[in-house]
Amino acid sequence: MKFDSKARQIFKKLPNDVKNYFYEVDEKCKNHQINFRLSGGKSLNANGSRCGGWFDDSTKELAIALNMPLKWSLSILLHEESHLDQWLDQNSVWYNSKINNSFQRFFSWLAKDSEIRYPLKEAKNIIILEADCERRTLRKIRKRWSHIIDCETYSRSANAYMFSYLWMAKSRKWIGCCVKQQYFLKHFSAKMQKQYNFLPEKYLKLFLTQDNKKPLSKRRGV
Repeated sequence: MKFDSKARQIFKKLPNDVKNYFYEVDEKCKNHQINFRLSGGKSLNANGSRCGGWFDDSTKELAIALNMPLKWSLSILLHEESHLDQWLDQNSVWYNSKINNSFQRFFSWLAKDSEIRYPLKEAKNIIILEADCERRTLRKIRKRWSHIIDCETYSRSANAYMFSYLWMAKSRKWIGCCVKQQYFLKHFSAKMQKQYNFLPEKYLKLFLTQDNKKPLSKRRGV
């Protein structure tokens, strides 16, 4: 693990079982030539925007921001490790070329660097990969981390995250920071949905009310 000075201070105060998990992820990363980096900030800079963490197979890096409530930083690490697991699984959706191409096209379009004909189609392809990642993460939470992370709250957040792609495809705007706020999450199901084929009107209105919030970033594996 690579720490900045503040991250090291935060890490020392983590519960022992959580620190052991970080060491486990670090060992997995070392075995596959991935750099595991911990930041003491509240978020990470990703191409001019902010996010809580990422796994990037092109730069071979898994990075996490630690200066946030434990349930959030642990959730982010579990999510990013699940992206790492997808990458390690040659049969996973990570290696679906259609989905990979959708990531490139959609986020280039979202940044207004290019145009695409069917942004909703590209967003739905991305959701396939992210929903698989969230289900992997939920299995880990149920097995080991339910004393820190509430499964129902995480499921609500996962549902909001999936639907946010449909919102971005409709609005051509980055997702707002609302997807971790209880006042927002309470409107979503406490169980992960099986499909995310369309954006219901009630969720569209929720995203519209949050349209002026600070944007978050997205790269493949975030």
